[in-house]
Amino acid sequence: MLTGPPLLEALTHRVTSRPVPAMFFRGTPLAYAADPLGRNRGRSSPIAAGRFNLLGGTRVLYLGETHQTCAAESQAVGGASFAIAIIPVQVRLQAVIDLRDAETLDVLELEPRELALNFRLSRQPTPTQLLGEACAECGAIDGIFYASLTPAGGLCLAVLESNLRAGVTSLVVSDLRTKLADQLP
Repeated sequence: MLTGPPLLEALTHRVTSRPVPAMFFRGTPLAYAADPLGRNRGRSSPIAAGRFNLLGGTRVLYLGETHQTCAAESQAVGGASFAIAIIPVQVRLQAVIDLRDAETLDVLELEPRELALNFRLSRQPTPTQLLGEACAECGAIDGIFYASLTPAGGLCLAVLESNLRAGVTSLVVSDLRTKLADQLP
């Protein structure tokens, strides 16, 4: 995969992105369901590492296209199953890149095997973590589509919170029945 200035240049000028207005879902432990976008939880503590972010790095919100994908991704860490809440999130993004697209992978010089590396098992930052951090740094990318590696499969979306812009992009949770509501930015 490209790194450094060539990666930033590719993200800013050569990778094709597209707007995404759609409904996605967020899985969160049931104990945190009242904070559907994680706005109040852990803001003062270091960010945990994720597929598209380093430990202490950019804040990424991980979503799934379907309930099934979201549930599988939420339980993918292994160990005992736990209760999760699946929360619908209305997504309005302006610049999402698609890592399922061969042309995008070519521009980024990203190999399919690099997409499958498990960040939890790596002592070094993975290519996907470096990509997510570079997307946040360049400011031109709101989100990243990627294929779930769980047996359930499906489409996932990593949203880069730092690149959300008021009045232009948003994540909205609004459930009139339960009065659950939240929004980013």
